[in-house]
Amino acid sequence: GAAPFRGEMPPLMLVNSAKRVVPDAHDGEVSSVCVDGDHCVTAGWDGQLRFWGKHDAFVARSFELVQRAQAHEDAVKTVATIADKWVISAGLNGLCRVWTRSGEAAMHPSQIPEPTPEKPGDEKPNGEDRAPPPPKHPLPVDDLGDDNADDVGLEMEELRLARTERKRIMAQYDGPWKCVGSFDGGAGGCVNNIVGLHGPDDAGCAQKPPAVAVAVGSHLGSMTHLVRILDPSRNWATIQTLEHPEGVTKLLRLVGCELDGLDRLVTGCLDGRIRVYARDPAEPDPRPPPVEPVEGEDEEGAAGAGAGTEGGGGDEGGDERTSDTPEPEPEPWFPPYRLEATLDAHPTVVDIQWLGEHPAFPPPQPPA
Repeated sequence: GAAPFRGEMPPLMLVNSAKRVVPDAHDGEVSSVCVDGDHCVTAGWDGQLRFWGKHDAFVARSFELVQRAQAHEDAVKTVATIADKWVISAGLNGLCRVWTRSGEAAMHPSQIPEPTPEKPGDEKPNGEDRAPPPPKHPLPVDDLGDDNADDVGLEMEELRLARTERKRIMAQYDGPWKCVGSFDGGAGGCVNNIVGLHGPDDAGCAQKPPAVAVAVGSHLGSMTHLVRILDPSRNWATIQTLEHPEGVTKLLRLVGCELDGLDRLVTGCLDGRIRVYARDPAEPDPRPPPVEPVEGEDEEGAAGAGAGTEGGGGDEGGDERTSDTPEPEPEPWFPPYRLEATLDAHPTVVDIQWLGEHPAFPPPQPPA
């Protein structure tokens, strides 16, 4: 094509050029970004999360900092929205933290820890923020004299300015977002991706998902290479694991396919292959139904147990469960994913994305 005029930038440079520098940004590289309603959440290698407002406004006034949070002791690898007003962040060590601005104490009552008393008779509230404390600053906050005094030295004036800036930054840690839980999502590895497994009727991913999938790769010599399907209603118990020969770098989901209605997971792996897993959400539960007690059996069993106790011939080493002991609830049925296809893609797969989700990048069309 023709060369651009002098002083005219090519279109690609216009797209990639910085529009403005956003104040109060991260102290290092940004590792992940997600959108939750009218908020945008960024994760950085400084171990913090930034919650921004007006992310879709005009460039000159977009990205106003709403809150900052000390999310992890190490770098934050990824952050993802799993429901309306709910996000999950993951650190390099595989620890995942749950964040919300809904005011709830946890995603599910099973995730609320037992109260730990600090003093005899003093219990911590369950709804407290369980995030790490903000980093301490060596700047002294006292003994800096009267702020209204004009006759001060240059060093004292700089200390006062630094104290004012510190107070401003510390105030940014107060906001609507609270950490309400944590779990070991990596099982020794590093969590690279988090996806909420919502039902087909929740296309907007507004409700809390019945399961969450995390893509795990190796970290610091660990040999954990898999996708874990976790149950939030059972305190993040593992439902299923999808083993991979190398670290899983990317995880995508397609629910309610137009062709067959199956739920699919697509993974990218360091071995260069893309794997497709599928499951049928309507697959019936193959487990036998629980045995319902017959009327009158409980009373007869209790009477027999009482007679055996009176005669002294009861089995002391037998089952101590009585009729008053509730039966454990069966695990909810979640149809498993099964490997459907394996594609040889690249020497190493580091990222995969869907085409057609943005009007500027339409899906490829078949040749005419």
